[in-house]
Amino acid sequence: MNENIQSYFDNHPNVDEFHFTSDGFAFFREHDARNHARHLDNDEVLTVTREELDDIDAE
Repeated sequence: MNENIQSYFDNHPNVDEFHFTSDGFAFFREHDARNHARHLDNDEVLTVTREELDDIDAE
């Protein structure tokens, strides 16, 4: 999944944070992700920052 997340950051160099829903959609705003997720069986939202992704890649 890191490669998929990485591609979002690669394609949007000015964005520092994405919010992912369990069905694989990515959102710029957490509010939008939470609104979308409330209609899913799994309503969790994963927030990933560019810094966190860089830390994971460095390990």
